[in-house]
Amino acid sequence: MKNAKIVLPFVLASFLISCQNVAVSSEAGSPSSETSSLIAENSKQETSSSSPLEKKGCVLNATDFPERASQGYPEDQEISSSDGSVFFVSSCMQGGGKGEGCVQMKKESSFFYNRSKLAGTVTFKILQNGAYTGIPTIYEGDGEHPLEKKISLEMTQKEEWNLYTGEIHSYFTFANESSYAIYLKDIKIA
Repeated sequence: MKNAKIVLPFVLASFLISCQNVAVSSEAGSPSSETSSLIAENSKQETSSSSPLEKKGCVLNATDFPERASQGYPEDQEISSSDGSVFFVSSCMQGGGKGEGCVQMKKESSFFYNRSKLAGTVTFKILQNGAYTGIPTIYEGDGEHPLEKKISLEMTQKEEWNLYTGEIHSYFTFANESSYAIYLKDIKIA
């Protein structure tokens, strides 16, 4: 019985010490409200800056495209918009004459596509040229220069312009596959 009296206090002391260690470690492991708000703020910043898609808002002007070539269309090349978005263009150039201030896209084979993901509503104008007005096609997909999925475009006719609107969710290719040149203006993604 003498041994039992010694063991019981020892077991009780061990139990109390282990409870105290658990309480200390849980206090050390739980951040204060100030620390919690700093962690939450940092994770919001990391999420917004590390997201590969969240580039909303881009404006492409005719002056962002290659100048008119003396013979035909300029070589395929990369261009940058004023906000730094990068695009690859093929058979596109600044228009002249009636198409001054527009992007002129060669019939049947011209295109441009974004080199980084963009999302938002795309709007643009196409100069009417009677029965010879080109019709655009926009494709979207998961990688650069997609050609799989056409997006729906709404068109509204105005006096001199056809106004188009559609939704872009990532990478897109703006193509002129029609039999007539396109004179494109005011390309915005917002």
